[in-house]
Amino acid sequence: MEEMKDMKPLKMPISILYVEDEDAIRKALSITLKRRVETVYTAENGERGLEMYKIHNPDIIITDVKMPNINGLEMSKKVRETDIETPIILTTALSDTEYFLDAIETGINHYILKPIDKNKLFYAIERCYKIIELKKEKQRIEEELILNEITLRERNKTMEDDLQRAGDLQRELLPRKVPQFENLKIDYRYIPMDKVSGDFFSFTPLQEGGIGVFIGDVTGHGVSAALFISLVKVLTDRACREHAKSPKDYMRRLNNDLLLQEISSFLSATYGLIERSGVDNKCTFTFSIGGHPPPILYRKNMNLVEVLKASGMLLGCFKSDFPEVKVKLEKGDRIFIYTDGITEAKTSRQERLGIDGFAEILKRENQSTEFGNLLDKIIEAVDDYKGNRIINDDVVLIVIEIE
Repeated sequence: MEEMKDMKPLKMPISILYVEDEDAIRKALSITLKRRVETVYTAENGERGLEMYKIHNPDIIITDVKMPNINGLEMSKKVRETDIETPIILTTALSDTEYFLDAIETGINHYILKPIDKNKLFYAIERCYKIIELKKEKQRIEEELILNEITLRERNKTMEDDLQRAGDLQRELLPRKVPQFENLKIDYRYIPMDKVSGDFFSFTPLQEGGIGVFIGDVTGHGVSAALFISLVKVLTDRACREHAKSPKDYMRRLNNDLLLQEISSFLSATYGLIERSGVDNKCTFTFSIGGHPPPILYRKNMNLVEVLKASGMLLGCFKSDFPEVKVKLEKGDRIFIYTDGITEAKTSRQERLGIDGFAEILKRENQSTEFGNLLDKIIEAVDDYKGNRIINDDVVLIVIEIE
Protein backbone atom coordinates (compact mmCIF):
# COMPACT_ATOMS: atom_id res chain seq x y z
CA MET A 1 0.00 0.00 0.00
CA GLU A 2 2.89 2.36 0.83
CA GLU A 3 4.28 1.75 -2.65
CA MET A 4 0.92 2.66 -4.18
CA LYS A 5 0.90 5.98 -2.29
CA ASP A 6 4.39 6.83 -3.57
CA MET A 7 3.48 6.18 -7.21
CA LYS A 8 3.33 9.34 -9.28
CA PRO A 9 0.78 9.79 -12.07
CA LEU A 10 2.28 9.21 -15.51
CA LYS A 11 3.13 12.38 -17.38
CA MET A 12 1.46 13.01 -20.68
CA PRO A 13 4.13 12.86 -23.42
CA ILE A 14 3.31 16.29 -24.82
CA SER A 15 4.63 19.85 -24.73
CA ILE A 16 2.62 22.88 -23.59
CA LEU A 17 3.27 26.58 -24.15
CA TYR A 18 1.78 28.60 -21.27
CA VAL A 19 1.44 32.35 -21.88
CA GLU A 20 0.52 34.53 -18.85
CA ASP A 21 1.57 38.08 -18.00
CA GLU A 22 1.10 37.75 -14.20
CA ASP A 23 4.33 36.26 -12.84
CA ALA A 24 2.83 34.61 -9.75
CA ILE A 25 0.07 32.86 -11.69
CA ARG A 26 2.45 31.82 -14.46
CA LYS A 27 5.03 30.33 -12.07
CA ALA A 28 2.45 28.55 -9.90
CA LEU A 29 0.51 27.00 -12.76
CA SER A 30 3.64 26.01 -14.68
CA ILE A 31 4.79 24.00 -11.63
CA THR A 32 1.43 22.25 -11.57
CA LEU A 33 1.58 21.58 -15.30
CA LYS A 34 5.07 20.08 -15.05
CA ARG A 35 3.75 17.42 -12.66
CA ARG A 36 1.39 16.11 -15.35
CA VAL A 37 3.03 17.11 -18.63
CA GLU A 38 6.43 16.16 -19.99
CA THR A 39 7.50 19.60 -21.25
CA VAL A 40 6.27 23.09 -20.35
CA TYR A 41 7.41 26.32 -22.00
CA THR A 42 6.36 29.70 -20.58
CA ALA A 43 6.06 33.24 -21.96
CA GLU A 44 5.15 36.50 -20.23
CA ASN A 45 3.19 38.10 -23.08
CA GLY A 46 1.68 37.42 -26.49
CA GLU A 47 4.69 38.71 -28.43
CA ARG A 48 7.06 36.42 -26.56
CA GLY A 49 4.48 33.64 -26.82
CA LEU A 50 4.59 33.84 -30.63
CA GLU A 51 8.39 33.63 -30.56
CA MET A 52 8.29 30.56 -28.29
CA TYR A 53 5.60 28.94 -30.49
CA LYS A 54 7.75 29.34 -33.61
CA ILE A 55 10.83 27.96 -31.83
CA HIS A 56 9.29 24.98 -30.00
CA ASN A 57 6.11 24.12 -31.96
CA PRO A 58 4.25 22.94 -28.81
CA ASP A 59 1.46 20.35 -28.83
CA ILE A 60 -0.94 22.62 -26.86
CA ILE A 61 -1.08 26.38 -26.21
CA ILE A 62 -2.61 27.76 -22.98
CA THR A 63 -2.87 31.54 -22.96
CA ASP A 64 -4.40 34.32 -20.94
CA VAL A 65 -6.54 36.74 -22.92
CA LYS A 66 -5.81 40.15 -21.40
CA MET A 67 -2.10 40.94 -21.82
CA PRO A 68 -0.09 44.03 -22.89
CA ASN A 69 1.06 44.58 -26.49
CA ILE A 70 -0.46 41.46 -28.07
CA ASN A 71 -3.32 39.88 -26.13
CA GLY A 72 -4.11 36.16 -26.10
CA LEU A 73 -6.78 36.32 -28.80
CA GLU A 74 -4.56 38.33 -31.15
CA MET A 75 -1.72 35.88 -30.57
CA SER A 76 -4.08 32.95 -31.24
CA LYS A 77 -5.28 34.55 -34.48
CA LYS A 78 -1.68 34.88 -35.69
CA VAL A 79 -1.07 31.21 -34.83
CA ARG A 80 -4.22 30.22 -36.71
CA GLU A 81 -3.02 32.00 -39.84
CA THR A 82 -0.62 29.11 -40.46
CA ASP A 83 -1.71 26.44 -37.97
CA ILE A 84 -5.28 25.21 -37.58
CA GLU A 85 -4.30 21.99 -35.82
CA THR A 86 -2.61 22.93 -32.52
CA PRO A 87 -5.22 23.03 -29.70
CA ILE A 88 -5.50 26.41 -27.92
CA ILE A 89 -6.97 26.87 -24.41
CA LEU A 90 -7.89 30.43 -23.27
CA THR A 91 -7.82 31.43 -19.58
CA THR A 92 -9.42 34.72 -18.59
CA ALA A 93 -11.35 36.57 -15.91
CA LEU A 94 -13.57 38.02 -18.63
CA SER A 95 -16.91 36.38 -19.37
CA ASP A 96 -18.06 38.76 -22.09
CA THR A 97 -20.19 37.23 -24.84
CA GLU A 98 -18.13 39.22 -27.34
CA TYR A 99 -14.95 37.43 -26.21
CA PHE A 100 -16.64 34.04 -26.47
CA LEU A 101 -17.80 34.74 -30.03
CA ASP A 102 -14.38 36.05 -31.01
CA ALA A 103 -12.76 32.96 -29.48
CA ILE A 104 -15.08 30.65 -31.42
CA GLU A 105 -14.34 32.44 -34.70
CA THR A 106 -10.59 32.21 -33.98
CA GLY A 107 -10.80 28.45 -33.53
CA ILE A 108 -10.16 28.25 -29.78
CA ASN A 109 -10.65 24.72 -28.46
CA HIS A 110 -11.43 25.47 -24.78
CA TYR A 111 -12.26 28.53 -22.67
CA ILE A 112 -11.56 28.48 -18.89
CA LEU A 113 -12.50 31.29 -16.49
CA LYS A 114 -10.18 32.58 -13.80
CA PRO A 115 -9.54 31.76 -11.03
CA ILE A 116 -8.49 28.58 -12.81
CA ASP A 117 -10.08 25.35 -11.65
CA LYS A 118 -7.23 22.85 -12.09
CA ASN A 119 -9.62 19.95 -12.60
CA LYS A 120 -11.33 21.78 -15.45
CA LEU A 121 -7.97 22.76 -16.90
CA PHE A 122 -6.60 19.20 -16.88
CA TYR A 123 -9.90 17.90 -18.25
CA ALA A 124 -9.43 20.29 -21.20
CA ILE A 125 -5.76 19.28 -21.56
CA GLU A 126 -6.65 15.57 -21.54
CA ARG A 127 -9.30 16.08 -24.20
CA CYS A 128 -6.75 17.93 -26.34
CA TYR A 129 -4.22 15.17 -25.66
CA LYS A 130 -6.65 12.53 -26.94
CA ILE A 131 -7.17 14.54 -30.11
CA ILE A 132 -3.39 14.86 -30.51
CA GLU A 133 -2.93 11.10 -30.07
CA LEU A 134 -5.65 10.39 -32.62
CA LYS A 135 -3.99 12.75 -35.10
CA LYS A 136 -0.58 11.17 -34.46
CA GLU A 137 -2.05 7.72 -34.97
CA LYS A 138 -3.72 8.90 -38.17
CA GLN A 139 -0.41 10.37 -39.35
CA ARG A 140 1.41 7.14 -38.45
CA ILE A 141 -1.12 5.08 -40.39
CA GLU A 142 -0.93 7.43 -43.38
CA GLU A 143 2.88 7.24 -43.35
CA GLU A 144 2.70 3.45 -43.15
CA LEU A 145 0.25 3.39 -46.03
CA ILE A 146 2.52 5.62 -48.11
CA LEU A 147 5.52 3.43 -47.28
CA ASN A 148 3.55 0.26 -48.05
CA GLU A 149 2.37 1.78 -51.33
CA ILE A 150 5.96 2.66 -52.29
CA THR A 151 7.12 -0.84 -51.33
CA LEU A 152 4.24 -2.41 -53.25
CA ARG A 153 4.98 -0.31 -56.32
CA GLU A 154 8.63 -1.31 -56.16
CA ARG A 155 7.69 -4.97 -55.85
CA ASN A 156 5.18 -4.66 -58.68
CA LYS A 157 7.84 -2.97 -60.82
CA THR A 158 10.24 -5.82 -60.04
CA MET A 159 7.55 -8.38 -60.91
CA GLU A 160 6.68 -6.50 -64.10
CA ASP A 161 10.35 -6.42 -65.07
CA ASP A 162 10.71 -10.13 -64.28
CA LEU A 163 7.60 -10.95 -66.31
CA GLN A 164 8.89 -8.85 -69.20
CA ARG A 165 12.22 -10.72 -69.14
CA ALA A 166 10.36 -14.03 -68.88
CA GLY A 167 8.21 -13.03 -71.84
CA ASP A 168 11.29 -12.06 -73.85
CA LEU A 169 12.93 -15.39 -73.04
CA GLN A 170 9.77 -17.28 -73.89
CA ARG A 171 9.50 -15.58 -77.27
CA GLU A 172 13.02 -16.85 -77.97
CA LEU A 173 11.51 -20.36 -77.91
CA LEU A 174 9.08 -19.46 -80.70
CA PRO A 175 9.78 -18.97 -84.42
CA ARG A 176 11.40 -15.58 -84.95
CA LYS A 177 10.03 -15.14 -88.47
CA VAL A 178 7.68 -16.78 -90.91
CA PRO A 179 9.42 -19.95 -92.14
CA GLN A 180 10.04 -20.51 -95.87
CA PHE A 181 9.44 -23.97 -97.35
CA GLU A 182 9.35 -25.13 -100.95
CA ASN A 183 5.82 -25.38 -102.38
CA LEU A 184 4.29 -24.05 -99.14
CA LYS A 185 3.11 -20.64 -97.97
CA ILE A 186 3.09 -20.28 -94.18
CA ASP A 187 1.91 -17.46 -91.95
CA TYR A 188 1.03 -17.17 -88.28
CA ARG A 189 -0.19 -14.76 -85.62
CA TYR A 190 0.79 -15.02 -81.96
CA ILE A 191 -1.20 -12.85 -79.51
CA PRO A 192 -0.34 -13.48 -75.85
CA MET A 193 -2.90 -12.39 -73.27
CA ASP A 194 -0.12 -11.12 -70.99
CA LYS A 195 3.64 -10.73 -70.97
CA VAL A 196 4.01 -14.49 -70.66
CA SER A 197 1.92 -17.08 -72.47
CA GLY A 198 0.76 -20.67 -72.15
CA ASP A 199 0.78 -21.28 -75.93
CA PHE A 200 3.63 -22.78 -77.94
CA PHE A 201 4.17 -23.67 -81.60
CA SER A 202 7.00 -24.71 -83.87
CA PHE A 203 7.85 -25.53 -87.50
CA THR A 204 10.50 -28.20 -88.17
CA PRO A 205 11.93 -28.92 -91.63
CA LEU A 206 12.71 -32.64 -91.83
CA GLN A 207 15.82 -34.12 -93.44
CA GLU A 208 13.69 -36.97 -94.76
CA GLY A 209 11.48 -34.40 -96.49
CA GLY A 210 8.40 -32.55 -95.37
CA ILE A 211 7.66 -30.26 -92.44
CA GLY A 212 6.52 -31.00 -88.90
CA VAL A 213 4.11 -28.52 -87.31
CA PHE A 214 3.38 -28.53 -83.58
CA ILE A 215 0.96 -26.41 -81.57
CA GLY A 216 0.28 -26.70 -77.84
CA ASP A 217 -1.75 -24.95 -75.17
CA VAL A 218 -1.02 -25.41 -71.46
CA THR A 219 -3.97 -25.56 -69.09
CA GLY A 220 -3.99 -22.39 -66.97
CA HIS A 221 -2.28 -19.07 -67.50
CA GLY A 222 0.50 -16.92 -66.11
CA VAL A 223 3.99 -17.73 -64.94
CA SER A 224 3.41 -21.41 -64.14
CA ALA A 225 2.05 -22.04 -67.64
CA ALA A 226 4.96 -20.13 -69.17
CA LEU A 227 7.49 -22.20 -67.20
CA PHE A 228 5.75 -25.37 -68.33
CA ILE A 229 6.17 -24.22 -71.94
CA SER A 230 9.97 -24.35 -71.47
CA LEU A 231 9.63 -28.03 -70.59
CA VAL A 232 7.33 -28.60 -73.57
CA LYS A 233 9.97 -27.10 -75.88
CA VAL A 234 12.60 -29.59 -74.64
CA LEU A 235 10.25 -32.58 -74.85
CA THR A 236 8.89 -31.73 -78.31
CA ASP A 237 12.43 -31.39 -79.64
CA ARG A 238 13.16 -34.89 -78.31
CA ALA A 239 9.94 -36.32 -79.75
CA CYS A 240 10.69 -34.72 -83.11
CA ARG A 241 14.17 -36.23 -83.29
CA GLU A 242 12.76 -39.71 -82.80
CA HIS A 243 9.24 -39.63 -84.33
CA ALA A 244 9.00 -36.63 -86.67
CA LYS A 245 7.48 -38.77 -89.47
CA SER A 246 4.90 -40.45 -87.23
CA PRO A 247 2.46 -38.06 -85.51
CA LYS A 248 0.89 -40.83 -83.39
CA ASP A 249 4.30 -41.94 -82.05
CA TYR A 250 5.38 -38.32 -81.60
CA MET A 251 2.33 -37.62 -79.44
CA ARG A 252 2.65 -40.86 -77.50
CA ARG A 253 6.29 -40.12 -76.70
CA LEU A 254 5.47 -36.55 -75.65
CA ASN A 255 2.62 -37.77 -73.44
CA ASN A 256 4.79 -40.42 -71.76
CA ASP A 257 7.55 -37.88 -71.11
CA LEU A 258 5.07 -35.48 -69.54
CA LEU A 259 3.71 -38.23 -67.29
CA LEU A 260 7.23 -38.83 -65.99
CA GLN A 261 7.54 -35.19 -64.88
CA GLU A 262 4.79 -35.49 -62.22
CA ILE A 263 3.66 -31.93 -62.88
CA SER A 264 0.04 -30.95 -62.31
CA SER A 265 -0.23 -29.04 -65.60
CA PHE A 266 -1.70 -30.58 -68.75
CA LEU A 267 -1.26 -29.87 -72.43
CA SER A 268 -3.59 -29.83 -75.38
CA ALA A 269 -1.68 -30.29 -78.60
CA THR A 270 -1.66 -31.12 -82.29
CA TYR A 271 1.28 -32.45 -84.26
CA GLY A 272 1.02 -32.61 -88.03
CA LEU A 273 3.25 -33.70 -90.88
CA ILE A 274 3.00 -32.17 -94.36
CA GLU A 275 4.89 -34.12 -97.04
CA ARG A 276 4.79 -35.28 -100.62
CA SER A 277 4.73 -39.01 -101.20
CA GLY A 278 3.58 -41.74 -103.54
CA VAL A 279 4.06 -42.15 -107.27
CA ASP A 280 1.96 -39.07 -107.95
CA ASN A 281 3.99 -36.99 -105.44
CA LYS A 282 0.76 -35.76 -103.89
CA CYS A 283 0.86 -33.58 -100.81
CA THR A 284 -0.67 -35.03 -97.62
CA PHE A 285 -1.33 -33.79 -94.11
CA THR A 286 -1.07 -36.44 -91.38
CA PHE A 287 -1.81 -35.41 -87.81
CA SER A 288 -2.69 -36.54 -84.30
CA ILE A 289 -4.57 -34.57 -81.65
CA GLY A 290 -4.42 -34.55 -77.88
CA GLY A 291 -7.45 -32.68 -76.49
CA HIS A 292 -6.87 -29.82 -78.92
CA PRO A 293 -9.23 -27.97 -81.30
CA PRO A 294 -9.24 -29.81 -84.65
CA PRO A 295 -7.43 -28.42 -87.71
CA ILE A 296 -9.69 -26.88 -90.32
CA LEU A 297 -9.07 -27.41 -94.03
CA TYR A 298 -10.21 -24.96 -96.70
CA ARG A 299 -10.44 -26.60 -100.13
CA LYS A 300 -10.08 -23.85 -102.69
CA ASN A 301 -11.36 -25.73 -105.76
CA MET A 302 -14.63 -26.64 -104.05
CA ASN A 303 -14.88 -23.55 -101.80
CA LEU A 304 -15.43 -26.00 -98.96
CA VAL A 305 -14.41 -25.92 -95.29
CA GLU A 306 -13.73 -29.23 -93.52
CA VAL A 307 -13.26 -29.67 -89.78
CA LEU A 308 -10.63 -32.43 -89.55
CA LYS A 309 -11.85 -34.28 -86.48
CA ALA A 310 -9.68 -36.76 -84.61
CA SER A 311 -9.67 -38.34 -81.15
CA GLY A 312 -7.06 -38.04 -78.45
CA MET A 313 -7.07 -36.90 -74.82
CA LEU A 314 -5.09 -34.16 -73.06
CA LEU A 315 -1.40 -34.88 -72.71
CA GLY A 316 0.01 -35.44 -69.24
CA CYS A 317 -3.13 -37.09 -67.82
CA PHE A 318 -2.90 -40.84 -68.56
CA LYS A 319 -1.14 -43.24 -70.88
CA SER A 320 -3.00 -43.11 -74.16
CA ASP A 321 -2.86 -43.60 -77.89
CA PHE A 322 -3.30 -40.80 -80.40
CA PRO A 323 -4.79 -42.08 -83.67
CA GLU A 324 -3.57 -40.53 -86.90
CA VAL A 325 -5.73 -38.86 -89.51
CA LYS A 326 -4.41 -38.42 -93.05
CA VAL A 327 -5.86 -36.15 -95.73
CA LYS A 328 -4.78 -35.43 -99.30
CA LEU A 329 -4.15 -31.83 -100.25
CA GLU A 330 -4.49 -30.05 -103.57
CA LYS A 331 -2.90 -26.87 -104.84
CA GLY A 332 -4.51 -23.85 -103.18
CA ASP A 333 -5.77 -25.78 -100.16
CA ARG A 334 -5.20 -24.12 -96.80
CA ILE A 335 -4.82 -25.77 -93.40
CA PHE A 336 -5.61 -23.76 -90.26
CA ILE A 337 -4.19 -24.81 -86.89
CA TYR A 338 -5.05 -22.70 -83.83
CA THR A 339 -5.51 -22.56 -80.07
CA ASP A 340 -8.84 -22.27 -78.29
CA GLY A 341 -8.28 -18.57 -77.57
CA ILE A 342 -10.10 -18.14 -80.91
CA THR A 343 -12.98 -20.58 -80.57
CA GLU A 344 -13.59 -19.55 -76.94
CA ALA A 345 -14.25 -15.94 -77.99
CA LYS A 346 -17.59 -14.79 -76.56
CA THR A 347 -20.07 -12.03 -77.22
CA SER A 348 -21.30 -9.71 -74.47
CA ARG A 349 -24.14 -12.23 -73.98
CA GLN A 350 -21.58 -15.00 -73.39
CA GLU A 351 -22.33 -16.72 -76.71
CA ARG A 352 -19.25 -18.72 -77.70
CA LEU A 353 -17.91 -18.59 -81.25
CA GLY A 354 -17.08 -22.30 -81.26
CA ILE A 355 -15.51 -24.39 -84.00
CA ASP A 356 -18.50 -24.12 -86.34
CA GLY A 357 -18.60 -20.33 -85.99
CA PHE A 358 -14.89 -20.12 -86.66
CA ALA A 359 -15.26 -22.38 -89.73
CA GLU A 360 -17.87 -19.95 -91.13
CA ILE A 361 -15.44 -17.06 -90.68
CA LEU A 362 -12.72 -19.06 -92.46
CA LYS A 363 -14.98 -19.84 -95.40
CA ARG A 364 -16.03 -16.22 -95.80
CA GLU A 365 -12.52 -14.73 -95.51
CA ASN A 366 -10.83 -17.37 -97.70
CA GLN A 367 -13.18 -16.51 -100.56
CA SER A 368 -12.26 -12.83 -100.65
CA THR A 369 -8.86 -12.29 -99.02
CA GLU A 370 -5.34 -12.62 -100.40
CA PHE A 371 -2.96 -14.82 -98.42
CA GLY A 372 -0.83 -11.96 -97.06
CA ASN A 373 -3.79 -10.27 -95.33
CA LEU A 374 -5.74 -13.42 -94.50
CA LEU A 375 -4.87 -13.93 -90.83
CA ASP A 376 -5.36 -10.27 -89.95
CA LYS A 377 -8.81 -10.31 -91.56
CA ILE A 378 -9.72 -13.51 -89.70
CA ILE A 379 -8.64 -12.08 -86.34
CA GLU A 380 -10.50 -8.89 -87.13
CA ALA A 381 -13.65 -10.95 -87.81
CA VAL A 382 -13.22 -12.76 -84.47
CA ASP A 383 -12.82 -9.39 -82.74
CA ASP A 384 -16.00 -8.15 -84.41
CA TYR A 385 -17.83 -11.23 -83.14
CA LYS A 386 -16.88 -10.58 -79.53
CA GLY A 387 -17.36 -6.84 -79.85
CA ASN A 388 -13.68 -5.98 -79.46
CA ARG A 389 -13.80 -7.16 -75.83
CA ILE A 390 -10.44 -7.79 -74.19
CA ILE A 391 -9.05 -11.24 -74.97
CA ASN A 392 -9.11 -13.62 -72.01
CA ASP A 393 -6.80 -16.26 -73.47
CA ASP A 394 -3.64 -16.53 -75.53
CA VAL A 395 -4.13 -16.86 -79.29
CA VAL A 396 -2.08 -18.68 -81.91
CA LEU A 397 -3.34 -18.97 -85.47
CA ILE A 398 -1.34 -20.74 -88.22
CA VAL A 399 -2.17 -21.11 -91.89
CA ILE A 400 -0.35 -23.29 -94.43
CA GLU A 401 -1.20 -23.07 -98.12
CA ILE A 402 -0.20 -25.69 -100.70
CA GLU A 403 1.39 -24.17 -103.81
